[in-house]
Amino acid sequence: MTRLGPSKSVPTAQLDPKVYEQLQSCIARHKGKIGMLAPVLQDAQKILGYIPPDMQKVIGAELNVPGCKLYDCMTFYSMFAWQPKGRHIIRLCHSPCCHHTGAHKVLETIEAELGIKPGQTTPDGLFTLEFTACLGVCEVAPAIQIDEVVFGNLTTERIKEILEGYQEGKAVDFRRLPYTTNDFRKYKQSPHELVLLDNVGLIDPMKLEDYLARGGYEALKKAVTTMTPEEVIEAVKTSGLRGRGGAGFPCGLKWSFTRPLTVTPKYVICNADEGEPGTIKDRYIMSWRASPSPATPSGPARASSIAGGNITSPSTACKTPSTRPRPRAFSGNSCSAPTFPSPLSCAPASAPTSAARRPRSLNPWKGNGAIPGSSLPSPGSRGC
Repeated sequence: MTRLGPSKSVPTAQLDPKVYEQLQSCIARHKGKIGMLAPVLQDAQKILGYIPPDMQKVIGAELNVPGCKLYDCMTFYSMFAWQPKGRHIIRLCHSPCCHHTGAHKVLETIEAELGIKPGQTTPDGLFTLEFTACLGVCEVAPAIQIDEVVFGNLTTERIKEILEGYQEGKAVDFRRLPYTTNDFRKYKQSPHELVLLDNVGLIDPMKLEDYLARGGYEALKKAVTTMTPEEVIEAVKTSGLRGRGGAGFPCGLKWSFTRPLTVTPKYVICNADEGEPGTIKDRYIMSWRASPSPATPSGPARASSIAGGNITSPSTACKTPSTRPRPRAFSGNSCSAPTFPSPLSCAPASAPTSAARRPRSLNPWKGNGAIPGSSLPSPGSRGC
């Protein structure tokens, strides 16, 4: 066994030299950026499968984050582990939909097959069983999630088949799955024209060429090359577009509040929370309509219309958002509009439903827990 030794940044922390080296690589990828505590913790957990206190000390020292803030983040988000867990985490949904469609039978089957209870790990270290809140796949309840993959419409035989696959080393790669559950076109369709979801299943979200072939970025190109910021805002007002959050506030009106402000820089935050039961919306919109960059095409148009700024998208719903190709020619400093300096950045964070509300919406982006607090000031008065 490799002898543990003191780390350079925290002499009292005893870590395997190889683990320390990997941890430093994780920190180096994010250091110096705003709100990188959660992403660093996510990467660090991949090293050992959990984050022991000594690793937490090094992360806190390197990011200049006080222990209380790090503890807050580690305890608020249930996905962060303090103790070793199995190679594959089975999360059993026990929200109302799954509860009423047989979650208890799913639990009984898993317990019988693996010989463990919730919170326990199999002797071979392969599985850990946990409960979870809504997985956002109510249409296929009851459901479980193994690592990043969701399995629904579960029966006793189906559960056994899934577990056997993982036991044989045939883990499912979520990056190769076109849908979380089913093609939505299999369900009864609305008589209205598809707009936001018209690309679902028809393009590869990771290929810019696919998106461009279906008219991708044409509206963005028009907005930033032929329209003034005031015209963009007026078009959004006329459209009647509203936020889908609690108040349904008119988007154009909000942009018009922000446009005259002289304070810089300005940030447009794309909230990708998926915590509300039955929503399952943001991952599709961001993967298929906003392809191949989670904050575009509407993000740069917003940044342009409110006078240019940084676009930051805290996203857990998108698959590998940080590796997505940037929109060619119409984003960042390469955009043909001379007053459109809007570099894209993505700050993934594990944010539950409570983070989606305005008083807490910035906390996960800054690496904090989404704890209740005072309401943020109006976007037309001052920042935060």
